[in-house]
Amino acid sequence: MIVPHTLPRLVQIGVAQALTLTVTNDAGTQQTATAATLTVKLGEATLVDAVAATSLGPPASYTLPAATTTGYGPSMGWLEKWSVTIGGVVYPFERSGYLVRRLWFPTITDGDLTVLHAELTDHIPAGTADYSGYRGRASDKIQRDLLKKGKRAWLIFDAWALTDAHVALSLHYIFFDWATEFGESRYKELAEHYAELYREEMGSVVFTYDSDEDDVINESERKGTGQPIVLTAGAPWAGRWAR
Repeated sequence: MIVPHTLPRLVQIGVAQALTLTVTNDAGTQQTATAATLTVKLGEATLVDAVAATSLGPPASYTLPAATTTGYGPSMGWLEKWSVTIGGVVYPFERSGYLVRRLWFPTITDGDLTVLHAELTDHIPAGTADYSGYRGRASDKIQRDLLKKGKRAWLIFDAWALTDAHVALSLHYIFFDWATEFGESRYKELAEHYAELYREEMGSVVFTYDSDEDDVINESERKGTGQPIVLTAGAPWAGRWAR
């Protein structure tokens, strides 16, 4: 069984939230549970103790009441322990995460992409209304790259500081797919250009970062990402970067 997710769980303090667990087989088919329970730990504390899932889905889910996390401070000790019955077999799954004061919300729309390349309006992917899938894939990778470098996107006060990187990576994914679909070298060149631009942006960006998690902006908390982001050389399938 596979539990696909691209980021750690982020739970906002004092906010009700649906905790979902998607389970698929190796072919990617989502599985339906016949029973599911959830225990949530925050460090040594038990916030939820073997409660039944609110819905078996798919996906299985539990609606976490706002009161469960009220009064706690930010923590990296979030741990979900699921027990899910599928096809008569009980599977234990775990998912770690963070308890946070706020979430990071991306700052770009399709307009930030089409203003640079008007032809994007003529080639919206079949079956979709916009480029949100590419923007979402880029958003997830930016957050993962920051986590690998010891930075957490939700602690960045200057959300706008990641705008150029987000635009560049979104356009990289789009033009990489176009190069594959249309077989035109100019799209491959554009994909490579935006991959390099993303590396440059993520290697030089500076932002105000709540390193002490006191939710107060201090000039001393101006931070950069450090060393540039390194992307895999060659021509990997763009979709795999979202994993």
